[in-house]
Amino acid sequence: TRNYHTYSFRRLPSGGGGGSSKARGDAAAAGVVYLQEDTNAVDLMHACKIDHFPGGFSLPDFGGESQYSDPQSATIGDLLQYSGDACLYTYDLGDCWYHKLTLEMVIGGEEDDETKLGVEGARSGKVELMDGKMRCPDEDGGGCESYQADVLNLVMQIRRHPNDVGAIRRLGANCFEERRNAINVMGPFRPTEFDIDEHREALAKALSSRNSSRDSVKMMSSRPFPFARIGQQSVAYRKEHQIGKNDVSCRMTETVNVKPDPKDCTLCYQCGSPYGRGKDGGAAQPLGACGRCHIPHYCSTDCQAKHWALTHKNQCESFKKLHDKYQKELASDKPDPNRFDVDGGIIPLRMYVPGKL
Repeated sequence: TRNYHTYSFRRLPSGGGGGSSKARGDAAAAGVVYLQEDTNAVDLMHACKIDHFPGGFSLPDFGGESQYSDPQSATIGDLLQYSGDACLYTYDLGDCWYHKLTLEMVIGGEEDDETKLGVEGARSGKVELMDGKMRCPDEDGGGCESYQADVLNLVMQIRRHPNDVGAIRRLGANCFEERRNAINVMGPFRPTEFDIDEHREALAKALSSRNSSRDSVKMMSSRPFPFARIGQQSVAYRKEHQIGKNDVSCRMTETVNVKPDPKDCTLCYQCGSPYGRGKDGGAAQPLGACGRCHIPHYCSTDCQAKHWALTHKNQCESFKKLHDKYQKELASDKPDPNRFDVDGGIIPLRMYVPGKL
């Protein structure tokens, strides 16, 4: 879920749980933790878990304590440069959802070494979802070990023994009774489902959105929290009941940016490239922004035209109004007094279908 928990990245050293056979993923580099600390996410209190791998064993000795750095000071491309390099992405420092990211292959844009991702490769690349399996676990679901015991082990048991009624009932209870109200579920939880079109749509939506506000995360509350500052809004979402009524007793409040993202900390809204494409294969350029609303950024006029046809033609006018309001805030050095409790609509409930459990 966007902007709900904090997170960390760190490179995995060679021979220590990941990394290429070359000496570039060394222990010193793995001692740097890219941690989002400027946040009010409650799971930040568990930052001590960062020095441990899933399964309970520790990372190799770095010759000292871990060094913390701002995630905006590096990119995934800085951590993963050669085929075989790997890094550990931890989401929700309380539950600890561990993700091992591995650079499998570099296609085009090589620099000096045929297996290295150079600047040329990065600027000619894009973000694309190729495939996937299984659904994302539920938010606040207990982490990897709990999910393995309560869901994945039962899925494997039923695959081996399709007539194991006890395992089927336990899995049904664990999925429907325990997970249906999670903010990223809101309905039936089917652990083996994966809709690639749905996830590609979610990726496109993420690429064409502003950066998350770093100092305030989503919160469940019966009242809004006054965190929004200049260039921000406090948006309130209401949860939908299974009977179709709105849940006014508990809603989710999120502080979102309405100001433009910095050019050095955003991506092309269409393809996800961090660089502008130079003319006729020339040097990489900064991303360009929409000349009218100044919100979305693009690597090329081709991507701008595609994004306009797909999405931005229906957004540009409203984005321009928000940008003009932001400029007035900057000029007066005063935030918009109407920035709080902006209606974000209803978080929809996916209806439960017993036959598809």
